[in-house]
Amino acid sequence: MDADLVILATPAYATASIIQGVDAAMAGVLRQIPYATMTVVCFGYDRERIAHDLNGFGYLIPKEEGMNTLGTLWDSSIFENRAPEGQVLLRSMMGGACFPEYVNLGDEEITARVKNDLATIMGITASPSFVRIFRHHQAIPQYTVGHARRVAALEQGAASLPGLFLTGNSYRGIGLNDCVAAANRTAGEAIAQLTSR
Repeated sequence: MDADLVILATPAYATASIIQGVDAAMAGVLRQIPYATMTVVCFGYDRERIAHDLNGFGYLIPKEEGMNTLGTLWDSSIFENRAPEGQVLLRSMMGGACFPEYVNLGDEEITARVKNDLATIMGITASPSFVRIFRHHQAIPQYTVGHARRVAALEQGAASLPGLFLTGNSYRGIGLNDCVAAANRTAGEAIAQLTSR
């Protein structure tokens, strides 16, 4: 396939595989960006069974608190149509860089740990009517020592390949806002390159 430009917004490890045949050095740098695991646990409840006010985003938990979860998002409060009328969806996260082994826990153990944390923090004692568990072995890029040097090397490599752009959460911020800002910046650079030809 011929293209005037290619924008790769894939995770670093996927981008490495894609460009291996084009620039092995860049692929090697991309493979140096480690990823933390994440287990995402979705619980659904009848709204009437939760006394806690759900008018908000949810919460994050510092690891010093000694909980099993990193936090819980009140998905049905944040996003429309995430749960049927009269139901709520809570999405809890476990693992991360501090607890990578959590991704290997069994479903029953994960469910018990999340239920325990929700009982402690939100006072939820009811069992969820809906449970879904998603394990991500490469979920969150980690900006370890030397990350700025790696990003600079990737920028230099991409500059030597006109028409190649790298963006996404592997480079300058993992949050949604960071990704939107990176996407806007990359789109602007791509348009500038196309119009300068």
